Amino acid sequence: MSTSPTTTPDNQTIARWRFIGNAHAVRLLAHAAHTQPSHAYLFVGAPHSGRKTLARRFAQALLCEQRDAAPCGVCRTCTLIEQAHHPDVLTLTPETQRELLGEKTVAAAYKVDAIRALQTELARRPVEGRYKLLIVADAERMTTQAANAFLKTLEEPPSFVVIVLTTTDEALLLPTIRSRCQVLTLRPVPRTEIETLVREHVADAEQAALIARLSAGRVGWALQAATQPDVLNARREAVDLVHTLLHASYTDRLEQAAHLAQAERLDVLHTWATWWHDVMLVGAHAEEDITNIDDLATLRRVAQHVPRERVLAVLRKLQTTLRLLHETNVQPQLLWETLLLAFPRLTT
Repeated sequence: MSTSPTTTPDNQTIARWRFIGNAHAVRLLAHAAHTQPSHAYLFVGAPHSGRKTLARRFAQALLCEQRDAAPCGVCRTCTLIEQAHHPDVLTLTPETQRELLGEKTVAAAYKVDAIRALQTELARRPVEGRYKLLIVADAERMTTQAANAFLKTLEEPPSFVVIVLTTTDEALLLPTIRSRCQVLTLRPVPRTEIETLVREHVADAEQAALIARLSAGRVGWALQAATQPDVLNARREAVDLVHTLLHASYTDRLEQAAHLAQAERLDVLHTWATWWHDVMLVGAHAEEDITNIDDLATLRRVAQHVPRERVLAVLRKLQTTLRLLHETNVQPQLLWETLLLAFPRLTT
């Protein structure tokens, strides 16, 4: 079904985007694809919330051979974009930066040389489609020098260029970058929708319900947990580790900080953030809203012994640690040490 440029995309059009949840974002992008897109977008959402998938769907909608408000998903163009092989869709990730710069190792931060190389590519007209797209995954990885260089592209982009940045927190980006983008915030997907999706991969109803709850509204995480056992195992290890740390000595915490810094376990921080948020909810008598339902007994015990102000302090420290770990001029081990020493110590 084709959509008139002057009408809002209907539910059937939205469904053809094959993106679970966040219909408000899909509807806006579908309209833009069928009319005139903005020159830059910023997709904000939690890790594994579908930011990169939505960016890829948007690229397909803009370049699809059907020229409709939704990508067909089967034409040559849509297939190439899905496989990350389309010449008019550039993607910046730590892995693609290594390839772009011909480096031997993967760097976490985006360098100014990578930005300049991409600017050269963006100056060239599209090879096949109407637009040339650049998707910058986790744009907060840009160094200050890279971000300042990137501003030039945002300020004066070629007419055929569309840029999509993704981030977990728009506050991690320069205000001058945020102000030049149309911001779309991805909201948590309702648990019932995620559970229905997970049941396509998990036969056990209780397991599917648990995964949906642990996902905290993140479709990408739920699908990974449903199909990759290591995801649930890693989450369980993170929860068990916080149990251990609550009773650990300062010396043991420092040793654990060194290990976590070397392993670059950002997933642990995200799990801990949901866990400590659950402690706060339990303390506020809102157990029906917690994420880590399988750890309720421990959550109740911690909520009983740790004052609310201390829980909030830990949550703020977690947020600060996540933010600073994205910067290049910090020592990860020092950040981990400061965080773990901020955890309360339980004697019971």
